[in-house]
Amino acid sequence: RTSHSSSTHLGFLEAEAMGVKWVHDLVVVVVMLNCPCFLYARYGDYPSANLSTSWISNPDRFSGFIDGSILLPVLINNSNMTQGYPAMGCGFYGNGTHDSIFFVVFVAGATSGSTFAMGSPLEILWSANRANPVKMNATLHLTSDGDLVLRDADGTLAWSTGTAAGQSVVGMNITLSGNLLLYDSNGSIVWQSFDHPTDTWLPGQKLSPGQKRLTASVSVMNWTAGPFYMSCSSDGLFAFIEANPPQMYSNVFYGDEESIRFNLWFMRLDLIKGKSNSTAVLYVSQSEGFQYMRFHPDGHLRVYQWNGGLQTDGDDILTDSLGNCASPTACGNYGICSNEGQCSCPVEDRSYFRELSFR
Repeated sequence: RTSHSSSTHLGFLEAEAMGVKWVHDLVVVVVMLNCPCFLYARYGDYPSANLSTSWISNPDRFSGFIDGSILLPVLINNSNMTQGYPAMGCGFYGNGTHDSIFFVVFVAGATSGSTFAMGSPLEILWSANRANPVKMNATLHLTSDGDLVLRDADGTLAWSTGTAAGQSVVGMNITLSGNLLLYDSNGSIVWQSFDHPTDTWLPGQKLSPGQKRLTASVSVMNWTAGPFYMSCSSDGLFAFIEANPPQMYSNVFYGDEESIRFNLWFMRLDLIKGKSNSTAVLYVSQSEGFQYMRFHPDGHLRVYQWNGGLQTDGDDILTDSLGNCASPTACGNYGICSNEGQCSCPVEDRSYFRELSFR
């Protein structure tokens, strides 16, 4: 499998990968969804939905996974199952509690007997409402105007794509690359989750200056944006920790380099130059299996690989080149890191701290 395409044109909803089965299932879905109604999850391969469709996070419809998480799928793309590729999907997710529900893009191991291998962990690739969870009986609505809207159980707006009637959205699709998108009648992308990264970087996805940056969560259980972020500029790709001013601790990709390769993982990062000296960094995977990178709450960027429906442990691509003390919090918020990861407390020495008004 080569790198995922970064094209902004959908073609025909990746029909060449989904085959005749997808076309058959789509006909069934269109018949069912022509009327605005509430739907619950069903297992199978249904990667698309039409306008005027709503889903409700009914607590009786969720399925549980081995790590304690719960899931209610909305869309599933399982069309590459015969090649040992995991299933992609979007839906309602809870990380062990019914009080905090998120609308997410996920990847899960697929089996021939059912859509998911329920004994394997579920991995979240993107979250729409990472800082604003909803409760059970929340609704997701793809409106007749083409706006995808998430509302809490009491009707409060939690998140939306902000797409309007003039943008001519006709449907929603989840791709094999993990990209959730809204498309028009020509198959062109109107909105996509790839343009709104959270803490996970997928092959074919670009990071650009401005808002398209990776931001680590506060912790594994708290998905609110934390202090670490990775941002692209005209000079390359850099990792920062929020401060006043922000402090750069890793120059991942900089200078005159056009590409940086990670041969062990069959992947690379390409520097893309655009008009007016604009710059973006594209993640390219040449692996046969599904692959992604995650920016963790400790400020480390790790790469993960799926082989035969199972995920391998992630390698830190920052520490390999910078050492164990590269992360600002390698020894906690105030500890001193030295001698390849040895931590100690600060001594009474003015060189460690200074007043904010120091001149």
